Amino acid sequence: MLFNDPYPGGQLIMTSTRQAVGVVVLPSFHSHLCEATKTGVTETGVCLPYFTCLAVGAVHKGHCRLGLGHCCVFEKTCGQNSKSKVTYFTDARVNATSLSNCAVVINKAHNICQLRLSMIELELSEPNYEGVCDNQYLQVIGADKQMFHICGTNTGQHSPVGCDQYYLQSTGSVKSFNYATTPSSALIPNTVWPGTRHLQETYTICVKPGLNHCGLSWTPSSDQPSFTITDQYFSNETLPGGGVVDSLCGRGVNGTFTDYLMIPGGQVYTTTTSTISTPGSVFCGIQFPPEVRAPGYQITFVANNQEASNNDADNRGFHLLYREHTNCRF
Repeated sequence: MLFNDPYPGGQLIMTSTRQAVGVVVLPSFHSHLCEATKTGVTETGVCLPYFTCLAVGAVHKGHCRLGLGHCCVFEKTCGQNSKSKVTYFTDARVNATSLSNCAVVINKAHNICQLRLSMIELELSEPNYEGVCDNQYLQVIGADKQMFHICGTNTGQHSPVGCDQYYLQSTGSVKSFNYATTPSSALIPNTVWPGTRHLQETYTICVKPGLNHCGLSWTPSSDQPSFTITDQYFSNETLPGGGVVDSLCGRGVNGTFTDYLMIPGGQVYTTTTSTISTPGSVFCGIQFPPEVRAPGYQITFVANNQEASNNDADNRGFHLLYREHTNCRF
């Protein structure tokens, strides 16, 4: 996660229940960063003298500074702490089954105002049929905001304070937490219906604004399904025109609250080449419009913490594509 907002020096604690693998944190040390490649894997380390590398508990994985320094990689696991610029947090108990916590403490220097945590590889058990992480999960404690539980498959995700996912490129793709095209293995009790894949958590997704850019367009990816957050979707059905914009999302039939994706200031286009649009900023159902353009750089997924009781089944989250605009006549 990339924590953007300044806050006083202290500790950041990352905790996983049962297991978590491949997490990278970036805080302090006044030395230059370096890259070391070993057995085909490139890792970021700190360039230090050899004996300093050993003294601070790092692993020498290559040379830096014209061969005069050593690229020292800091690898930590359960019950350890670090104050390095870059720390790799790995829970080696890949097949752990007993209930236990695995935590690493990051001692952040006072002159550091942001931390970034990258989920290089994060494979945990799926949420239950209601989308709740009640078994294995990852949680960050000690930032400005205590982060919610993350479980399932979330390899490649990043998060900052105020933005639970953060993207730096002008074009890219966004996936909801634990998104997949396959159904959940957790069945709704007394049925044969798969439960939800997308986590029942409310979170914000941000894209870094580019220079001389003024907004984003959002389109569905080529995945099938690429957008299923309410209603019922089953892999043996032909995807219907089941997208809902504004009218029922968030309110539902008879005032029932539903999950929804909010894109503030959105304009809905029937094709990616159309010049005619209609206002639309709240989306649910099982199909995303061909294109939505908006002046902002944040979108928010809102969950109601209910799935089966709303007759929602087999919802797998969303996978959307985005690109920045320089001409924002929405």
